[in-house]
Amino acid sequence: LERIKRRFRALPPLAQRYVTDAMVQGANEIVAAQKRAAPVDDGDLRDAIHWMWRKSTLALKQIAIRVW
Repeated sequence: LERIKRRFRALPPLAQRYVTDAMVQGANEIVAAQKRAAPVDDGDLRDAIHWMWRKSTLALKQIAIRVW
């Protein structure tokens, strides 16, 4: 993991932006698939599925998918 963090920080800012954008796109695709697969009685579960950026204790941004 430390090697990945070093490599990410070594990227030029534009490349870091592309990587971040790809992570966001991937997270959005995962959330959409989860919402499609969620059972819908009243929609609370489906509506609670989302993602957000969280700061990792390792100082690397991670995508956290939460189901409340």
